[in-house]
Amino acid sequence: MILCAFFAALTSVSSQIAIPLPFSPVPISAASIFAIGSGIIQGPFTGILSQLVFLLIGAAGMPVFSRMQGGFSVLIGPTGGYLLAYPISSLVAGFIVKRKKDSVLFCFLGYLSGTLICYLFGTLWFMASANTNLYTAVLQCVLPFLVTDCVKIILGSIFCKKINAHLELVSL
Repeated sequence: MILCAFFAALTSVSSQIAIPLPFSPVPISAASIFAIGSGIIQGPFTGILSQLVFLLIGAAGMPVFSRMQGGFSVLIGPTGGYLLAYPISSLVAGFIVKRKKDSVLFCFLGYLSGTLICYLFGTLWFMASANTNLYTAVLQCVLPFLVTDCVKIILGSIFCKKINAHLELVSL
């Protein structure tokens, strides 16, 4: 329960580390590193729970989304698909890493799959909410984020492998 609350809080705080882009309503945010990492470190079910707590707190109006925003309107807005993808990304990443938590390769695959799920859900949601085509959505919501997301995947993989190794030592 402590780790669940901790990762909901980490996702909330890291959402405020965001760089707005003038050509996209989607900011570059640090939140995905903890949203996906929650499943890798806690396991798929506790990871999904921590991200659902994050979304429920935000939907209730607490300013936990980027730029100190909160409320249900953020979830149905153009960035809502990315936020709603966090629990699913956490779940999938957690399942990928479940048996190989001490492997940086599996952590990498977990982060990569979680990021791709965020891209898929977020881009489709953006297309529907902004009434735009796939080409425009990819230009605004995928291409500008590739470099920073690659960095987050690599750093997150290394971080999660080390945390998982430490947690295994503590549980012995």
